Amino acid sequence: MRAQKNVLEWAVFAVSAILLAGVAATLVIAGTRSGDAGPSLIVETGESEASGGTFRIPIRVRNVGDATAEQARVDVELLRDGQVIEHAELTILFVPKQSVREGRVAFRNDPRCCTLHARAAFNEP
Repeated sequence: MRAQKNVLEWAVFAVSAILLAGVAATLVIAGTRSGDAGPSLIVETGESEASGGTFRIPIRVRNVGDATAEQARVDVELLRDGQVIEHAELTILFVPKQSVREGRVAFRNDPRCCTLHARAAFNEP
């Protein structure tokens, strides 16, 4: 003799089926919307902080692209009258798509006297 399913069993089945369909739809939509533009990094610098005879500058790297950037290298230069007076480098192992990574660089000279110039270079996987 076969037992009849009660209302609770049918409700659990219906909720599970709806959740499974929602997950599948989300994955399909995310897969079709991802672009092929590659990584696109934007570098932002913060205010310098004096610490132990050096000046530390916070760096934010945003990847607004559609792919991960590997070995992102941020070059930061202090410029006075167009001349580089000091250079610092920050390496970030990877910056996933649509994400932010942060770090700091240090200078011996006070950055408030000069112009900061920051740029990023990266490898694509």
